[in-house]
Order: sequence, then structure tokens, then C-alpha cells
Amino acid sequence: MKFLEFPRGQRNGIIVLAVFIVILAIAPFFFSFFQKNYQAQFDIFEKEIDNISISDTQKKIKNKKSYFKFNPNSISKDSLSLLGLSDRQINNWVNFRKKNGRFYQKKDIKKLYTIDSITYNRLEKYIDIRLAKKKKNKFAKKAYRKKSKINLNKATEKELGKCYGIGIKLSQRIIKYRKLLGGFVCMEQLKEVYGIRDNWYVKISSQLSIDKSNIRKININTIKASVLAYHPYITKESAKKIIKERVKNGKYFDVKDLQKRNNLSNKWI
Repeated sequence: MKFLEFPRGQRNGIIVLAVFIVILAIAPFFFSFFQKNYQAQFDIFEKEIDNISISDTQKKIKNKKSYFKFNPNSISKDSLSLLGLSDRQINNWVNFRKKNGRFYQKKDIKKLYTIDSITYNRLEKYIDIRLAKKKKNKFAKKAYRKKSKINLNKATEKELGKCYGIGIKLSQRIIKYRKLLGGFVCMEQLKEVYGIRDNWYVKISSQLSIDKSNIRKININTIKASVLAYHPYITKESAKKIIKERVKNGKYFDVKDLQKRNNLSNKWI
């Protein structure tokens, strides 16, 4: 072969040149593979950096605390999060409301096992339960006024004692005076009971009602003077005069006859 006829040095040169040509031929494929692999690894690296950045941003937002007045009985989970509470604290808060109904005072928040003294002290001045309490009391007062009318001529000491402004002693005096009268004819007669002043009368009378069917009437033609004299409006002298007139001139026919024969005023009758 002619190739073998070249000197040894030339043959070696041809071999090196052939190898070099082969390397140049396959080099583009090699660099293309390396570039793709490198680009893939770089893309993964960029994604990791983005995830770290997003995570750090979320942590910063979550750790950033906002302070505002809030009602612990109606505040939402998102608002609790803005106050800087953790997910565990928020769930504990919401579960407490579901089981126990409501917080009645600020200190009730300390009952949450996830709320330590540091967290409570941080939130205390922003807690506002006044609106909820006021609304509740207003409703209760309104319902109380509608359902608390008590019959003054039939009520017991215990029933009168439930009225706002009437204690045990005052209820006893009211019933004692009711027995002497035979029953209250009008609400203004309450002012005649010892201990009931005008300002108290206004508060008490609004809770009471009068049923005149419960009034005990006096049989003026059979009653004794000593018994008649116990009536708050009749003195001993007046009682004796009425009975004396009855004995002398016979029974009374009606109220007008009683008034005429004893010269009694319309106010007395």
C-alpha cells in the first residue's frame, strides 16, 4: 500500500491529523449536551432561590403585627393572624368560642392555654367587649319590662321582692298596707306606704299593675267601729260616728246615703 510507503514520521502526522478531525467533528455534540445539562441545573438553582425568597417574604408578612381594637367574640381568623397569633393560637381561640359561647370579660382570654401572659399583655388594651355587653343588657332590660308586670293586689312578698327597687322590708310594708286598705284602688296609693318616695315610686310603679277585682270591700252595715277604725282613711272618731248613725237611723242604702248622712267629702269616699 502507498500509505505504508510514507516515512514513519509522516504516518504519525497523518494519524494525529485524523484524530484531530474526528475530535472536531464530535465536539459540537459534546458541548451541546454539556450546555443543556448545565442549563437544567441552573434552572433548578433559580427555582430554589425563588422558593427561598417567597418563603422569606411570607414569613415577614406573617411576623408583621398590626394592632387595632377588636371584639374577641366576633374577630375572624384573618384578623387574629394580623394581630400576630400563630395558627395554633387561632384554632384554640375559635374552638373556645364554639364550646363556651363567648368571652364575657378581658381576663377570660387567659383561659386559652395557648395564650401566655406576654401575648395577653400585648393584646389587652385593644380588647373591646363593651358593645356586646351593652347590646345584651339593653335586650334583657327590654324583655324584663315587657314580662315583669305584677298584680299589686295579688302579689306575694317574694313576687314583689323581684321588682327593681323593692326589697324584703318594703314588700312587707306594701302588703301590710294593702291589707289595711282592702286593696289598692289606684297606683298613687303606693306613695302612702312608708319608705316610698316620689323618685322610687316612678321606678316601682312601672313594674306593677292593679286588678280591682281583688279588692276586699267593707260591709258598712255589719262592721264594728273598732274594726272600721283600722282603715287608714278612717279615724276612730269617724268610725264611731258612722256606726252611731247606723244604729240610730238604720242601715245605709248605698255610698251616697253614707256620704249624705255623715257629711263626708267626695275625696274621702
